Amino acid sequence: MDHLLRLVRQSPHLAILVVGVGGFFLAIAVWYAHTTWPTGDEPHYLVISQTLLKYHSLDVATAYHNRDYLSFYDGTLDLSHTVTNQQGRHVTVHGIGGPILWLPLFAVAGRLGAILFMTGVALLVIVDIFRLLVEQGIRRTSAVAVAGFFAAATPFFAFAHLTFVDLIAAWVVIYLFRKILKKGQLWKRELVTSSVLLGILPWVHVKFTVVEALLLLFLLARIVAQNKAMPVRGIVTAARSHWREVCWAVLPAAALALGFEAFTHATWNSFNPVLVYGTGDRTFPLTASPFRGIFGTFLDQEYGIFISAPVLVLAIPGFVLAVRDRVGPVNLYFTILAVCYLALFVARVDWEGGWTPPGRFILVLLPIFAYYVGYLLDRPNRFLAWPAFWAFGVVGTAYNLVSLRSASHGFSAGVGQNQTIVYVQQHLWRMPLTHYLPSTAKGIDYAMVAVWTFVIAAVCGLLLLRSPMEGQKVSSLASASSGLPRENS
Repeated sequence: MDHLLRLVRQSPHLAILVVGVGGFFLAIAVWYAHTTWPTGDEPHYLVISQTLLKYHSLDVATAYHNRDYLSFYDGTLDLSHTVTNQQGRHVTVHGIGGPILWLPLFAVAGRLGAILFMTGVALLVIVDIFRLLVEQGIRRTSAVAVAGFFAAATPFFAFAHLTFVDLIAAWVVIYLFRKILKKGQLWKRELVTSSVLLGILPWVHVKFTVVEALLLLFLLARIVAQNKAMPVRGIVTAARSHWREVCWAVLPAAALALGFEAFTHATWNSFNPVLVYGTGDRTFPLTASPFRGIFGTFLDQEYGIFISAPVLVLAIPGFVLAVRDRVGPVNLYFTILAVCYLALFVARVDWEGGWTPPGRFILVLLPIFAYYVGYLLDRPNRFLAWPAFWAFGVVGTAYNLVSLRSASHGFSAGVGQNQTIVYVQQHLWRMPLTHYLPSTAKGIDYAMVAVWTFVIAAVCGLLLLRSPMEGQKVSSLASASSGLPRENS
């Protein structure tokens, strides 16, 4: 108890965040679990856990045939989420990592246990967002405000009470970025934890293999070169002098990766992990035009994160300022990760992730958006940043709360209308709002996309305006107190 009280006294902002967000997430999760059945991919992930628990195997066909899923699902599930391997066995198309991780809680409390596991992961994401911002010199008041609205006004709200595994990868990303950008020594336990987290990513979903490889590369750059440019000969010399740290960072991840490949070979008689999706090419990048996926990810009224979570728009001017101020390796690492990861799904037919709330695939990158939102807010003479932050945050929070009342509970199916906004039209504000929002369900309306792109650009331009009433002295003092680079004249 004394240790807990000491932690609260040392970081009251973090304590408030944990209690507030944790209680909020917990209340929503318990209510949702008792009022709503799982949908989309959720029941199929739970079937994996049920199979492991009841039959001590991964033969999910047995659980489907025996309808063991009736303990957490009120409909009929078929084998559409399985693929037959060379031995004639039905293999689930979903990664087994998530169902294994939440298996202890599932064994105790069923579906509610799995949801509570994901709620805990969501809380870890929010806490690490706060810690990343503080560690990078952003004021605690700004950090707690950003973390709070990322809990209530972004897709993290929805995925905190759902059993979609993308949230697990989002936490791995924010945790690794904290360690990669850490000033000072990286301890052995931090390196081992980072390596283990990287190693479980392919088990969670094969698409996260790219994320694992890039984050491991960034971690090695932090260990060997302190995130600085270095000639090849210097890299070899530095790697030799840090061989222990390199081993701690690489070996656990390598062991888990080899285990995953062994599991893949035992299942498919091949080391190719994408065989789990059958012979179709829907999982491969560059099999469709990327424009629909790019526009849709950000601006589609059903799946676009800027529509359902407008507070994320603030990351754009924040990124611009961070690049201008050359704040460090975060810009380079985030850009590489974002470009490589987005390329995996924006040029695919199923770029949106199917029946899902907005932001499912891009959820992995959203924790780093928080850094740029915080960076913008901490610039003392961007006088429109805080009003926009509060306004957009309130709108996003309202959207998330209303989505719980809509018929689809915030899920979308690519029908061309956001069902949460339809609910608002029917019950709160009788205006055809969906007519004025872009949709990529039946193709791209380039005129509508152009209009909304201009609107987003105009908002970002306004947020970059400097206050004419504040002098350079105020800016310099505030920047010095926050530890961030000073504004240029």
